[in-house]
Amino acid sequence: MEDEPPETVTIDIAAGTAYTFVNAGTQRRCRILVSTDGYTYTRKRQVGETTEWRCAVRNKKGICPVTVRQQGDNFNKNERSHSHQAKPGILKAVQIQSEVITRESMARRYSFYSRNTISISVNKISCLKIQDI
Repeated sequence: MEDEPPETVTIDIAAGTAYTFVNAGTQRRCRILVSTDGYTYTRKRQVGETTEWRCAVRNKKGICPVTVRQQGDNFNKNERSHSHQAKPGILKAVQIQSEVITRESMARRYSFYSRNTISISVNKISCLKIQDI
């Protein structure tokens, strides 16, 4: 997997929303975009300097139609409304999930360490329930 840049925060001046990138924020260890208004986005496509992000809510009830277009450091949300409620505190939950996924991956990669050493490291962060945040 290629080296990804660290987490960064950029502000969409028009909407007053800040966006944060979280590396390994999804179950498949992909980068995720999290907004301060409580929504998460996964990368839909990238062409040159333009990246299109779509709302991460995709379930039996339907697909949320909101997308965010990123051009360099500028973010523009489309005019559509989210089809679901925002999740306040989702940034912290995604950061914890990312840390757990990263540590579990490291534990598999470095399995020659003692089991006790690995479980102590993972348990320090996994004792928090993501749903409780």
